[in-house]
Amino acid sequence: MIKIKKIPILRVVYRISNAYCYKGDMRFVMYTAPRHLWLSRIGKGVFISLLLSFLASVLNAFLGNDLYDPRKMVLGTFPSILGFGIGVFALLFALPKEFNQHLDSLGTDAQAKMLPADMAYPLMVYAISILLCGFFTIFGNYFVIYFFSGFLFYYGILVTFDLLSSIFSTAMFVFSSKK
Repeated sequence: MIKIKKIPILRVVYRISNAYCYKGDMRFVMYTAPRHLWLSRIGKGVFISLLLSFLASVLNAFLGNDLYDPRKMVLGTFPSILGFGIGVFALLFALPKEFNQHLDSLGTDAQAKMLPADMAYPLMVYAISILLCGFFTIFGNYFVIYFFSGFLFYYGILVTFDLLSSIFSTAMFVFSSKK
């Protein structure tokens, strides 16, 4: 059996997802996160996104309109969000050293230690969504294509809120430490 960790693209997806499940704890390097962490960190969002995608796809099929195409929504919005997110992620390296000292003083369970994983995971979701929806454009307008594209769109929007929360928390700390 081929291990996921040995397949180039899947290795990156696994590593970032595992770090996200472990909330940035360094155990992600050596161990796969337990199932309950995968379910709590990723499973809920996947379930909600699958449900929303199914409802939207059924409604679109029932109404028979051509306006709903989640592939176009992903390809039209996610590249901008991905670029913005990468820019903000790069700014993490310019944070004041007081920020890192404060993290160290809080110990390993500090929420802000999750920051790299909490920012990298949504960016990875955007990249995968763009890749798959770009591939899906060669296919016609089938329910299955709308369903999977819709899932990628809704899940991407859902993880956008995680990204915004990470950015907000970091900004609040940086601005409060300047007083």
